[in-house]
Amino acid sequence: MIIFNHIPKTAGASFRYILNRQYRNAIYNISDTNLSRDIKRFNEMNADFQNSFEIISGHCAQFLERKSFNNKKIVFLRNPTEQLLSTYYQIRKNPNNKWHEVSRKCSSALEVAEFLDEYGLSNLQTRFLASNEDLVNGLETEKNQFKKINENDYLRAVKNLSEYSFIGLTEEFDKSILIFKKQLFWKTPYYLIGNKTSDSEKVILNAEELNSIKKIQYYDHKLYEEGILKFRKIEDGIPISANELKAFQFKNFIFNKLKRLF
Repeated sequence: MIIFNHIPKTAGASFRYILNRQYRNAIYNISDTNLSRDIKRFNEMNADFQNSFEIISGHCAQFLERKSFNNKKIVFLRNPTEQLLSTYYQIRKNPNNKWHEVSRKCSSALEVAEFLDEYGLSNLQTRFLASNEDLVNGLETEKNQFKKINENDYLRAVKNLSEYSFIGLTEEFDKSILIFKKQLFWKTPYYLIGNKTSDSEKVILNAEELNSIKKIQYYDHKLYEEGILKFRKIEDGIPISANELKAFQFKNFIFNKLKRLF
């Protein structure tokens, strides 16, 4: 069984689309809005029913109590500054988001980072991989109730990351999924290309603001460096050529064109 721990704003939606195409009815999806319900439902299944699924996918998937010992884990990591800003863009564009009104008052990139830090949305990658007990409840409360990430959380996250058989990088998404394709014997992992944040909506960072955001995202930056090293090691064993990458990107472009037509 494969466990996909979906960390927010790491291209997880695109990856979950791939998983749904690859595994069809053999996938257990955790709802973004009903984490506790879906985790409890799975944990109450008997071993045979649990093992009828080939993959578990969603936020906090690592909390599911698998009654199978043959489990492999998969995760995507992303440049922490980009991830934090992407979280902000999503909140700001969605008027139904519980932090939307507060986010609209941010006038600088540093205010954005401080706002997200206050609401427990900084160092999310460390938080998700450390798997602290407050994670599920914190995600489901009206105002996230998270304690600050510390060195012990970071060390726990690094230890847990070592248990992941499959590690991808959002910045190298296509290369990552082609590596997974070879590791997991997938058919071609087509996915829908989402709308990117326009340049006019993006926050402009000066050197001082960038440095301040890196300080706020300190543990995630350290963890991301660990992830890059592990990804490069995997890549050395399963290289993806430039031609192979370009061929896939062209085929996925055609796939998207056809999907929009039909």
